[in-house]
Amino acid sequence: MVGSKDAGQLYEKVVEVQGDAPQRDLLFFFAGTVRPNDMAYSGGARQALFTHLKELLASGANYSDILFVEGFTHNYNELYLRSRFCLAPHGSGFGVRLTLAMTHACIPVIIQDQVYQPYESDGLLPYRHFSLRLSLSDIPYIVPILRTIPMDQQKRMRLAMAKYYQAFLWDPSLGGRAYNYTIRALNSKLNGLWGHLWGTPHPNDTDDAGAAAGHHHRRQLVRVAWQA
Repeated sequence: MVGSKDAGQLYEKVVEVQGDAPQRDLLFFFAGTVRPNDMAYSGGARQALFTHLKELLASGANYSDILFVEGFTHNYNELYLRSRFCLAPHGSGFGVRLTLAMTHACIPVIIQDQVYQPYESDGLLPYRHFSLRLSLSDIPYIVPILRTIPMDQQKRMRLAMAKYYQAFLWDPSLGGRAYNYTIRALNSKLNGLWGHLWGTPHPNDTDDAGAAAGHHHRRQLVRVAWQA
């Protein structure tokens, strides 16, 4: 994946300068497919943002630090490294834009209504520390929202990204810890399953013997579920 092999060195510099990024002259960047006639694609986020920014950029005002490219661009990697905020929508399913933003130290702007992000539902990653979560209804205000985020907060977010970017990489040789986070997430779900199956009385558990038998049966179900 673009940028993955350089992420470690990039974040060493981020930590060294305490999250400062004066070289990032673009406020916001996205490049990719829009599919204006397929609103299910990205949940309508790409389409709505494309329409809004197209009108905004045509207004004659100075938005030289906003870049939205429909389709492919050759300097994709360079533009990520020049940007402070990068759009992280999904595509037809789960997209890679969040990972791309994380591996380029570009603060992710997640616009995915009602979609959990990796390890989010398990509470393993503090997304509010290193990303910005907006809804489709926020798109008309996205530029002023981004402009009001103080530089000190942006620095803190990049430093938080330095702590957690490895959760999005699978290759151990690149420092990837996605496998470890996945195991932790599965373990968390298993513990929740055990708690549910052990802690919920069965209607037939009318006495101590019945309760013990019920707990034994539910433990068997957990083992079967874990081994499946």
